[in-house]
Amino acid sequence: MKIFRLDDYQSWLISRDNLKIVIDPWFINEFNIPHLPWLLSRRHHSPLPLSIEDISDLDILLISSKYSDHLNKNTLSKLPKDIKVICSNSSYKLLKKLGFININILIPSQKIITHGLSISGVKSGFPYSSSSIGFFIEDLTSEKNIFLETHVVSNKALLLLNEKKIDAFIGTSESVKLLNIELSMSPQRVFKIIKQLRPTYFIPTGINVHHNEGFLNNFLNVSGNYNDLHNLLYLNNIHTQIVCREPGSEIRL
Repeated sequence: MKIFRLDDYQSWLISRDNLKIVIDPWFINEFNIPHLPWLLSRRHHSPLPLSIEDISDLDILLISSKYSDHLNKNTLSKLPKDIKVICSNSSYKLLKKLGFININILIPSQKIITHGLSISGVKSGFPYSSSSIGFFIEDLTSEKNIFLETHVVSNKALLLLNEKKIDAFIGTSESVKLLNIELSMSPQRVFKIIKQLRPTYFIPTGINVHHNEGFLNNFLNVSGNYNDLHNLLYLNNIHTQIVCREPGSEIRL
């Protein structure tokens, strides 16, 4: 399996042979909170390594959350509507409204077997427990696996994954707080998770939060990044590698 970074934020392509899995694609130049662009928006700050046409022949579309930076309507409206979609419960109605006809809701601890893969739902942490879902993706042939959590890892996720050998962990590493509520994980919190799970690779998602624009930014407390996490790993002699930091970069498992 290969993991390919599609943008400077949190869109992904996972491939194996001719199989393409796209996660939370955002290809239109700007996303914002629907009808409230002044509240929160973001533009791409780096050229996209692929075009939307390059991913239009995808086999599986994974949508982790209902929010516009994960479920980007302008992007999804340009994709074929008969592709297999696996999504969080909160995303179903919006995807149905966009015209997708093969939508599969994934709930925590449920597993979907398709295209030689096992895709399990992993419960997200507070405050995303009911609005998002993490994915644990296993290649049933090579037994390589990927754990992806786009916001906050829950204690239930750690219990589920503790006995597994994690090849790649895709997660946040920039602390974002709103009114002292943690919206994404700090380097220190991710360090503790890596210390427990010992993945071979850590891949940062939701990066460069300082590129976000809008009134809401005045109330966000943003600190730390994957460089701080790298220092913690180095100082504690933990050999997990931080990879896929730039758009267009990839790692083969």
